Amino acid sequence: LSQFAIGECYYRQGDFVSAAGGYAKVVMNYPASPWADDAQASVGWSYYKQKEYGRALSEFSLVEQMFPQSDQVPAAKVQAARCHLALGDRAAGEKELREVIQRFPGTKASGDAQETLATIR
Repeated sequence: LSQFAIGECYYRQGDFVSAAGGYAKVVMNYPASPWADDAQASVGWSYYKQKEYGRALSEFSLVEQMFPQSDQVPAAKVQAARCHLALGDRAAGEKELREVIQRFPGTKASGDAQETLATIR
């Protein structure tokens, strides 16, 4: 989708505000598209890069809510945990990381969750 590509261009240029808008248009206008789950995760990343952790947390959480079968879910959950940690909610962050390790063993996201967990102990 061209709208996703526009979001990518903005993201690569470091214009995370415009990138979030571009990705959000994909989710709103093409929710059944194979790009919609990637776009939703990318909205989260765009806010995370702006250090808007509360908004990023909401957007990452929507990945699983809207696209429960998506391959983006494990990584989005790890990022949601990192948002919790950045917002000072260690308990929620740890819970999210442990869930990733339990639900998605042997994945890159599980390894990322283990690494993040090790840094906060």
